[in-house]
Amino acid sequence: MTCLSLATSVFAKWDEEKISDGKGGEPKTYYYKVNAQGHKLILDRYMQRLIFVQKDKTFKRDIRDLKINGVSVDVYAEQFNSYPEQTAILFVRRMEALEKLSQANRIDVHVLYYREGEKVSTFIINDHSNKSNNANNANKAKKSVNQ
Repeated sequence: MTCLSLATSVFAKWDEEKISDGKGGEPKTYYYKVNAQGHKLILDRYMQRLIFVQKDKTFKRDIRDLKINGVSVDVYAEQFNSYPEQTAILFVRRMEALEKLSQANRIDVHVLYYREGEKVSTFIINDHSNKSNNANNANKAKKSVNQ
């Protein structure tokens, strides 16, 4: 088994969840993001894939495209039979995709629902605009206190 060898600082952008396999072994750490629509994107570093989770839509779907920072990445999808709300996103060029993922600020998942058509689910991994706005607001507050 190969593990995704990305720097720990990369994972700091993602939320962390530890899951036990129920067999008494070491719990595995998974990294994920939840967007405004309640969709969850899990970075499965053990299998080197993403897992798209949408609990309110359990009918058939396919991942048409994945964009990392606006750049398309070749992917294919496999829906889990035992967990219909989950879809594995596998990479055609895995190492190239994992490198892009390590630098991701925004991930757009283009999902084709066989009953509803295509929709885009966006995940913000590292929101630079909020950080710069917070820094600007902090600087303004300092200036107003000093005056």
